[in-house]
Amino acid sequence: MVQGKDYKVSVKIEDKPHFPAKSEEGRDELEQIIRKIGKWDEVSDLSTTALIKEYVKWDADIIKKIKKYLTKVHKEAVGKPTDGKEESGE
Repeated sequence: MVQGKDYKVSVKIEDKPHFPAKSEEGRDELEQIIRKIGKWDEVSDLSTTALIKEYVKWDADIIKKIKKYLTKVHKEAVGKPTDGKEESGE
C-alpha cells in the first residue's frame, strides 16, 4: 500500500487462471470440448441478462411457464455532472 496525506492506493498483482471469453479466440472450440466430454451442465450458468432480452420472443406457452419467476425491480441512478464537478445542492 502507498499512502499519502489525502489518498492511499493498494496494488494487487496475481496470476489467475483464464479461459477465453465469449468474444475471444478459442472459445467455440473450448465449448465443443466441454460439451463432448459431458461436463457442460457442471460449468454452464443461466444468464439472466440474456433471458430478459430473449424470453419475449418465445412461444406463449413457454413464457407462461417462466412468468412466475419474473419480477419488476425499480432502480434509479444519478450520475456525476459531465464536467466532473459535484453539484453543491444549493
